[in-house]
Amino acid sequence: MALGATPGAVIRLVLSQSMRFAGWGVAVGLVLALCGSLVLRHYLTMINAYDAIAYGLAVVAVGCAALAAAFLPSNRASRTDPVRVLRAE
Repeated sequence: MALGATPGAVIRLVLSQSMRFAGWGVAVGLVLALCGSLVLRHYLTMINAYDAIAYGLAVVAVGCAALAAAFLPSNRASRTDPVRVLRAE
């Protein structure tokens, strides 16, 4: 903000970086969940190891949680006064 960024640009920057990490986490988690379900499918009866609805809902839930967790700090960062922050440094 001290270098001329708008509050919207700050929010976009923080959210994009946070969602990039969340995307990697979701991708790794999906791979591990699929591998784990393949291992456990012989022990669990009447459960589909490739339930697309369950995996899709999990991705949506993690994405919403990551978005909510990233929005609060980004909103706070966009409302800070750059002069006050620079004086504190």
